Amino acid sequence: EQHYQKMLNDQKADFQALGAKRDQYNTMTTALNKTEELYKSLYQRANEQKLSESFSVPDEVIYDAAVPPDRPSQRGLLIIMVTMLALALYIMYLIVSTALDKTVNSLSELKAKTALDGSGEFPQLTHLENVRQIFHNVLYADMIHSLRLALLNQRDKPATILVTSVQSRSGSSLIAELLAWSASKSRKTLLIDLDYLATQGLSAKFPQYKQGFSQLLNSECMPEQSVVKLDDKLDFMPRGKLNDSSLLLLTSDRLPALLATLHQTYDTLIIDTPALSQAQDSLLLAAQSDISLLVVKAGEQAAHIREAERRLQGAGKVQVANVLNQVREEDLETQEGKRLLERQMHELIAPK
Repeated sequence: EQHYQKMLNDQKADFQALGAKRDQYNTMTTALNKTEELYKSLYQRANEQKLSESFSVPDEVIYDAAVPPDRPSQRGLLIIMVTMLALALYIMYLIVSTALDKTVNSLSELKAKTALDGSGEFPQLTHLENVRQIFHNVLYADMIHSLRLALLNQRDKPATILVTSVQSRSGSSLIAELLAWSASKSRKTLLIDLDYLATQGLSAKFPQYKQGFSQLLNSECMPEQSVVKLDDKLDFMPRGKLNDSSLLLLTSDRLPALLATLHQTYDTLIIDTPALSQAQDSLLLAAQSDISLLVVKAGEQAAHIREAERRLQGAGKVQVANVLNQVREEDLETQEGKRLLERQMHELIAPK
């Protein structure tokens, strides 16, 4: 048993020595392989270095030699081509900008972009003028008379005209005042200011009159105390001091009776109201009016015009007319507008 135990121990010692030799062999083999790869890489780089030394690349290569031209340069043709290209790009720009432009600047654009007919137009005034100065200009006066005839020519019974606008600062108060002066040429007319949102409205021209439509509707004054006489056939009624909301005032049950009473004295009532974008006053008064005149400022978006016209139609169920205001003189299309443009052109070219 001791003998066999000794033999077993000898075998274990031999096996352990063999494992150590195997590990040493593997380490030497790995080192040999790495050394072989290193020598191969060095040999390859040495050959590449030899090839680069033997191979020479020229600094410059001439593919197309410079020779004298056979014919003169086509500079004129180049200028023509560039000009035609610039013209084509400009025409393309005009087409695209026109297609994307949704603003209304003339009566024809009003018809084309909104499918609405315009009852008249009025030019952009280059400087501030009062109503009397405007009527001294025959062509300006003819434009307003043409608008009045389009609204009232075929109407024999008394009429109430509501004047409003799409946006504020569209000149609706001026149009209402001009229309009142035009209507007074043939019929007794009353101009009523119901724009309670304007700080410089029609009533601001008569600050001495404290009583107006509000007091008359609330039976706080007599009709003759709330009326300002402007001409033989034209009177003006200020808005008066507002003690409550204008919406409550315009929904009063006494409003229809008051308008009927005023029609006993006046043939035509012209009511100036705030813009549709500011308040609902004009929508409340549309039901009490015979004609709703929508003042559209030149340059207004077509979508805003259609929406304002739709609101007026739905509120009053009455005739809605459109007038284009502050039109540039070159965009005037009515006969009176063309005459104005022709006269100014004649004044420019006439010898002094």
